[in-house]
Amino acid sequence: MQHSSAGLHATVGDPHLHTVTGQSDTDYPRRTLAELRARPEERTWRPVAWRGDVVAVPIVLWADEDLPEVAAEARITSAGGRTLPVRLDFVAEVLAARGNPSLGNPQQPVPDVLDGPTPRPLPRDQALTMRVAVEVPQDAEPGRYSGAIEIRTSGEPLSVAVELEVLDLALPATTTAWLDLWQNPFAIARVHGIGADGLWSETHLEAMRPYYALLAAAGQKVITTTVVRDPWASQTEDVYESMVAWRRAADGRLSFDFGDFDTWVSFLLGLGIDRQIDAYGMVGWANTVTFFDEATGRSETVTVEPGTEPWRALWGPFLTAFVPHLEQHGWLERTTMALDERVLADVMAVADFVDEVSGGRLGVSAATDYDSMTDPALDRVRAVSVRHDTVSMEDGVFAGAAHRRSGLGLVTTLYTCTGNFPNSFTRSSPAEGVWMGWKVERFGASGLLRWAYDSFNAEPLVTTDFRSWESGDAFLVYPGPRSSVRFEALREGLRDLDRIRVLRADPQAAVELDALLATMRDEGVGYDPLGGVIDPRVIDLPAEVARLQRGLLDIAIAHLARRGAATLDRP
Repeated sequence: MQHSSAGLHATVGDPHLHTVTGQSDTDYPRRTLAELRARPEERTWRPVAWRGDVVAVPIVLWADEDLPEVAAEARITSAGGRTLPVRLDFVAEVLAARGNPSLGNPQQPVPDVLDGPTPRPLPRDQALTMRVAVEVPQDAEPGRYSGAIEIRTSGEPLSVAVELEVLDLALPATTTAWLDLWQNPFAIARVHGIGADGLWSETHLEAMRPYYALLAAAGQKVITTTVVRDPWASQTEDVYESMVAWRRAADGRLSFDFGDFDTWVSFLLGLGIDRQIDAYGMVGWANTVTFFDEATGRSETVTVEPGTEPWRALWGPFLTAFVPHLEQHGWLERTTMALDERVLADVMAVADFVDEVSGGRLGVSAATDYDSMTDPALDRVRAVSVRHDTVSMEDGVFAGAAHRRSGLGLVTTLYTCTGNFPNSFTRSSPAEGVWMGWKVERFGASGLLRWAYDSFNAEPLVTTDFRSWESGDAFLVYPGPRSSVRFEALREGLRDLDRIRVLRADPQAAVELDALLATMRDEGVGYDPLGGVIDPRVIDLPAEVARLQRGLLDIAIAHLARRGAATLDRP
C-alpha cells in the first residue's frame, strides 16, 4: 500500500455512502474508516460523462500522524489540450442527531458541508472527505480526458489518476424536471446580520444572490412568495413575513402594498427562476391574516376559517387587487394561490373562490393527499404534489393521473418531507437523493417538491437539528452559501432523470428504459428507537442506485452503437 512520507493515505470512496471515522449505527448505511483501511487504496477514478454533465466522487483521506495542513489541486485535459473545470471541496462535518424529533437526542458528526478547497489540518486516524466534481461543458468534444488529483502535505504528495470518457450525448442546459424547493429570504437575512429594516434592500438582495443563483443552476422552476404573515404557523426559525403589506382604513376598506412582493419576484426572475410564482397562503396552518389597522394604529391579527364569510371578506378584496397587479407586470399566467398539505375539499374551496373573483385567470397549486388523485376535479389545479411514500412501485393510479395531467399541460410532482424515507436528511445516504430522481421518472411525474432549501436553524454550521423533525429537514444548503452532499445528490438524480428523457427519443432505448425502471422495488420504511425514519434494509439503496446507473449507461452505449458513434472501452 503506497502512502506519502508524511503518512498520508487516499482512496476513491463510494459516492453513495458517507465515510465516517468511527460511527457504525444501523439507522443509515455508511462506510467507516476501519473498513477502508482494511482494503487496498484505490488510486484511479474512471467516470463516464455526457456533455453538459457533472460527475463527482469523494476522495477519502486519512493519516498515520497529525498533519497540520492538507491541500489539493486537480487538472483534467483532453488529448487536444482542452482543460475541463474541476471543483474541489473538503467536506466539513455537522452534528446530526437521530430520531424525530431530533432536537435534544444524542448527536454524531456527519460529513455534509461542501466547504471549498482551503487547506485544512488532518488529525491522526480521522477520516477527511474531499469531493471532486468535474464540470463538462456543453461543447466538450467526446472522447478520453485524463488527469490527476494531487493531494499535498509536508511529505511527498499523493496522486489519484482520473480517466474520464465523455460520450457523444448531451444533457439539456437545465433540468427538464419540475424542481420546487421552497425559499426563505428571511433566513438568509438573519444569517447575514440583516435586520428587519434591511429587508429587500440592495444589501439583502446581494446577500441572497449566490444562494439563488445556485438554486437556479440546479433547475429551480418556482418562486416561493408569502402574501400573508406566517402562513406556516412559525414552523421555521425565521418567521415568514408577508411580502404584501395589508392595511385596513378606518372605514373598513382594505388596501395592499405589493412593493416587497415585486422586488422579490423580479429578483428571482432575473436569476432565471421563472416558470411559476406560488403565493402562500389563502389557507394556511393557522389561517391568520395580519394587517395594519388605521383605527387602532397598530397591527391586528385575525383568524378566519376557509370558506366562511369573514374569510371571503378579507380575501375577496385581496384577489381583486392582486389579479390586475399581476396582469400589469405580465405575471398573471404564471402565478398560483398555493396551499400546503391541504385536503381536496380545502383545495376546491380556494379554486372556486379564486375562479369567482379572477374570472378563471389566476391559478391554484397544492400539495395534497394521495386519495385526491382519483378525483377529476384535481385537474382544475395547475400544480399538484403528493407525498412520495404514499405511492408504491406497483401503483397505477398516480402514474395514470400524472400522465393525464401532463397531456393537459399540468404539473404533477412527488414531495419529500419529515417522517418519510428515502429523503435528504443529514444522516441520509446520498443514494436517497439520487433515488428520488429515478422515482419521479418511474411514475412519469413532472418533478420533485421539497421544503426547504434554506430555512436555517440557529447554528446551521454547527448542527442541523431543528425542533420536531429529522436532522437536516429544514435546509439543504448552508450559509455562505455552501452546497451539501445531499443537495448535490438530488441534482445527480435529476441528471439521471434527464438522461432517461433524452434517450427516450430512441424507441428501442425507450423500451429498455421502461424495463429498467420496472425493476425498481418499494423501499420500505423503518424507525429507529428515537422515532426517526430509517433505511430498513428492505433494499440496499446505494447498491440499487449503482445498479440502475450501470443499466442506464449500458442503454446509452447501445444507443450510441446504433447511431454508429464511437465509444471507448469502459472499465
